[in-house]
Amino acid sequence: MRGGRAHEARMSNDIDYDVLTGPAARTPHAVLALCQAIFPGFDETYLTGRLATVSDPSLCRAMVGDRLVGFKLGYRRGDELFYSWLGGVRPETRGQGVARELMARQHDWAAATGYASVETRTRASNTGMIILNLRAGFTISGFEVDRGGIAVVTQRKTLQG
Repeated sequence: MRGGRAHEARMSNDIDYDVLTGPAARTPHAVLALCQAIFPGFDETYLTGRLATVSDPSLCRAMVGDRLVGFKLGYRRGDELFYSWLGGVRPETRGQGVARELMARQHDWAAATGYASVETRTRASNTGMIILNLRAGFTISGFEVDRGGIAVVTQRKTLQG
């Protein structure tokens, strides 16, 4: 469903989940506020600069009423490769399976849209995310030290269509 809004809201523990695509996924206001709340020193240009240039972005949201409590943002990196780029969950909402549910919904959407695999990069120090990815079927496909001197693990998963 590239190019439009795919609303697939389902209730889970009073949390609504949906996926926005196309222009709706490029609107960073609520995501930016959440990033600034959960990532100390978050640079707004990291989000707005890249979001303006990526192909076929999608935003998987977790909402309580009209409040964004979690998200997974990704985009097309190739004909069949979806890149899961950025995500987070409000601290007071953690421990309820929101990150796992967002990931599952993002991958379901990507498979239904025609992607064959999903890739993500995570700081090596973020063991919680690396473990969540491994439990979700990712394998480690690379390791590097980025330009800022930060160790980063690349993980990839084959999607089931």
